Amino acid sequence: MNKLLLTVCAAAVVAAGTAAPSSAQPVAFMNEPIRIVRITSNPGYLQPLLSWSGVAETVRTPGYSTVSFVNDASVGVVRVTFAVTSKTSTQIVVDNGTFSPGVTITHDIDDADPEAKIEVEQVTLADGTVWNHA
Repeated sequence: MNKLLLTVCAAAVVAAGTAAPSSAQPVAFMNEPIRIVRITSNPGYLQPLLSWSGVAETVRTPGYSTVSFVNDASVGVVRVTFAVTSKTSTQIVVDNGTFSPGVTITHDIDDADPEAKIEVEQVTLADGTVWNHA
């Protein structure tokens, strides 16, 4: 019995001593470091215009979405990458800045389909750590 215990302890010590370098280890978070708190769709609208010749025209203004998010990490965030997925395509949107822990940030995403799904794809923390959506 003692021999089995010693073998298990020795294996644990060897495993702990041969861990991968920190740059190769995945970042483990209990939750995503960025939490989306609200998405507001603004589908655009029809705007009547009078042309120079006096003919009335109707122009559609482009739609956009507004995403509000909070940094739930314990350190600042310097870059958030969103995937905006509509029925036909996925658009990657990057928001660079200094996002302090606990602060709500609001970002407009141009030309977003009102029914698009917006998800956090990648987060770069101020200490250089990068979190990727699984």
